[in-house]
Amino acid sequence: MASLEKHFSIVFIFLLLQISLFAQSTLKKTQNSIRFQIWYSLNAFPGDIEPENNSKIDTNSPFKSGPEFSIKSIQELLPYILEAQIYGWDFSYTPSDKARHVAEFFEIIPKNTISIKDPHIQYDSPLISNDGQKFSCWITYTCTESQKNLLQSYTTINYPKIGGTGSASIKKETDGVKEAFKEAAKNAIRSYYRKIIKNKPKEINGSIYLEESPRYFIDKGQYVADLDFFLKKGTIVTYTLF
Repeated sequence: MASLEKHFSIVFIFLLLQISLFAQSTLKKTQNSIRFQIWYSLNAFPGDIEPENNSKIDTNSPFKSGPEFSIKSIQELLPYILEAQIYGWDFSYTPSDKARHVAEFFEIIPKNTISIKDPHIQYDSPLISNDGQKFSCWITYTCTESQKNLLQSYTTINYPKIGGTGSASIKKETDGVKEAFKEAAKNAIRSYYRKIIKNKPKEINGSIYLEESPRYFIDKGQYVADLDFFLKKGTIVTYTLF
């Protein structure tokens, strides 16, 4: 317990004095803001990695640990998540087709960017949990008028809701979380169009918007993302000849 409290004190001092990120917030969840919890591991090797495997990992491994690393990782992930929630991702998806020797291709491109220094971001409730293995906090993003209009449009226009899961190795660190998000998006899109398109298309284009709080966790050495999206349908390109 003393060790956990010491860890928490280090984190809290770092937050207040070094990067000035985590200030107590009294904002509530409203139509004018986005609020969710975000986390990252404090350990160098989170999740279900067998102890004997740890000894085989090169000492020059890119893995890092501690509160500073966790906070920097959260800073890297947060804009990625907010961009998907507010502006959405444009996507291009080509299903694999063995008969035509076509490999699967999936690409997402953020419609707009958000800086980690955006003054509309507020942090509160920093917490170390899971026996000192995980650092989390709550974020509140206060939307501008144009952003509020965007968020409202996703529900009023009645876009279809789709969902999917994706995974990636924890060895990829924050890139692994992003890859899991991307795979969840691909699987959500693929599952939706398989139900409405009889023959495999050549290419599908459109936009997706991350709905509600992002859900991700660690399972057997993998980051797993379980996400829901609003889908804005775009174009479907079909094959003209077999």
